[in-house]
Amino acid sequence: MIRKPTTPLIIAMFVFALLLSACSSASDVVSENLAEELIEAGADGNVDVDVSADGEDMTINVDSEDGNVSIDVSGDGDEATIEMESEDGTMTIGVGAEMPESLTVPVPDGGEVTTSVEMEDGVMVVVTYDQGRYDEIVSFYDEWTAGSGEEYEKQSMSFETDGQAQRSTMWVGTSSDSFVSVADCFDVQAEESSGEEFNAVCVNINQAG
Repeated sequence: MIRKPTTPLIIAMFVFALLLSACSSASDVVSENLAEELIEAGADGNVDVDVSADGEDMTINVDSEDGNVSIDVSGDGDEATIEMESEDGTMTIGVGAEMPESLTVPVPDGGEVTTSVEMEDGVMVVVTYDQGRYDEIVSFYDEWTAGSGEEYEKQSMSFETDGQAQRSTMWVGTSSDSFVSVADCFDVQAEESSGEEFNAVCVNINQAG
């Protein structure tokens, strides 16, 4: 499993959250808040954040004792794409994310990659599908884990959240930290999305290096 998030990953997560909540210039929001957020999150030493913007596009360079991070941002709000590079690896969130090259766990056709992380100690990817494919995708991973040569423990559950039933199935490797999960989720980019009701199925794969 990818280890506890490092400062580069924390930075990317903060940037994405700040962009989604921005009600003024996104570059102003990031430059005013990112350094403070990182310090509160426990980044070691001084944190230097340099932000330059051209319209909706933005480049962010962060220097800290935990490492240097370069982030390119394009688009805005739900349409934003964040591409991050650091000494630890690469990460892409949002529109235009691509499947990690080192991923060996199979992925059903017809999905959209929404998060892609490739680090020294593993890869992680999130792929979104039509909600009606939940049972099909669960069957896909039942068959794959049964024939993978590694023992996986399967866990399934369904629970209520905000008045909605959410299904979740997970396969966890017993000899590694790798896992696959399938769950009802939100696809905020879908035309019919209200942002309040589950309208997709998300496959989350965390493959240990």
